[in-house]
Amino acid sequence: MKPFKTFLYFAIVVVILSCTSFFLKPDYFFGKNLNKITSKNNFKENPLPDTTAFENVHTEENQAIPDSLSGKVKGRNSTGSSSPIYNNNLIYDSSFTEELQHRLGQACYKPVHILYFGDSQIEGDHISGTLRSILQSKFGGKGVGFIRIENLFNVSEGYLTEVSSGWNKSYIYDHNTPGTFSPLGFYATPVHNGASFSINRLLGRKRINLSKIGIYYSTGDHSETITLSGHSFTKEIQLPLSKTPTIQYITLEGNSNSIKLHFSASRNLKIHGLLFQNEKGIYVDNISMRGQIVPQLQRVPSSDLSDFIRTQNVGLVILHYGVNLVPGMLKSYAFYTRMLKKQIQYIRETDPTLPILIVGVSDMAHRNGTGLTSYPNISAVRTAQRNAAKQKGIAFWNLEKDMGGKNSMIRWVRAIPTLATKDYVHFNRRGADSIGRMLSRTIFIPLKTKKQ
Repeated sequence: MKPFKTFLYFAIVVVILSCTSFFLKPDYFFGKNLNKITSKNNFKENPLPDTTAFENVHTEENQAIPDSLSGKVKGRNSTGSSSPIYNNNLIYDSSFTEELQHRLGQACYKPVHILYFGDSQIEGDHISGTLRSILQSKFGGKGVGFIRIENLFNVSEGYLTEVSSGWNKSYIYDHNTPGTFSPLGFYATPVHNGASFSINRLLGRKRINLSKIGIYYSTGDHSETITLSGHSFTKEIQLPLSKTPTIQYITLEGNSNSIKLHFSASRNLKIHGLLFQNEKGIYVDNISMRGQIVPQLQRVPSSDLSDFIRTQNVGLVILHYGVNLVPGMLKSYAFYTRMLKKQIQYIRETDPTLPILIVGVSDMAHRNGTGLTSYPNISAVRTAQRNAAKQKGIAFWNLEKDMGGKNSMIRWVRAIPTLATKDYVHFNRRGADSIGRMLSRTIFIPLKTKKQ
């Protein structure tokens, strides 16, 4: 064989082998493991969900810094809980670990609910939907939990809801609405005949089970009658008189892909929500309130809150707020610590051992004279949240640090594919899924630590 042909032959062989190696080992590049060389700087430029990047960014610079908590605290604090434990960007104590493990463990034989309170960051089942899916894969369960009478296209759970006209909707933060609320912070009243609410399962999706639903309601001085219809049936449902929020369960034959609830005008009937769950498992209830900084639970009668926590087997309460405080850039956030403590105390008075987790404010960016940068008061808002957690003896997760620290929201917006919206405040669906995965790992940290 001539020298030129020999060279050409070996060159072709080398190219073929190189291409084969590339396609057979996508995690390797020139013999190096891409997962191992993912550095903090690489993550900052392009934060990739579903890789080991989130684990690898916990460098010394990115570790949670106890700016308002001392890691040297000895003994028991004023709340009676044990000394705080620092694990990456999560702070908790042994009582949180033990109670969380006990309550979530009950999901093997009955439904256990996680109440996820938050602002617009969790609207549309953002974050909570991913957390629910992961926890259900580990603890069991099939269903979305509680939902409100609102229009929602939930791809991850596989359903679409449609609300007709003829409803008045009331929210817990609207102080022009008198009276009390359920823990879901919402109710809808049918004010015109023909008001309806439908739930449609998306084609090919089977996560939501429409064979059994719970109607979470309260009435005035008499019972109410509603009509439930499906593909091949129509039936009347009696809602017994109940001046406090209660749940009426309805079991349907088969498993319809679509159901519709029809209501007559009744200003005394309050529909607080609908419940979709099986006989056991974990259910994360999305309780989002746009523009809020606390859940305002003081408008829920303590007896109703206590009854809800007991009957729905609540295993964890998550408080995810903060972004609505940041743009104001106040000099002090001591008032916010007091507000959070008041909410926590109200919950603790109904169930003293219920695990509670504060999700710290996420990074946010704005334009200054030189371009985009993080708000300078992110750390101050986070400190107010951490102080409330410390003083009430509950868990705290430093989300901003786990995102990548200062200016991380800018990198999330510029990531390919993008992980946040161009308001530099909110995560998009992809970014919310990433945060949900990070939160699920955060919740499992104390459980894993306990097993060790």
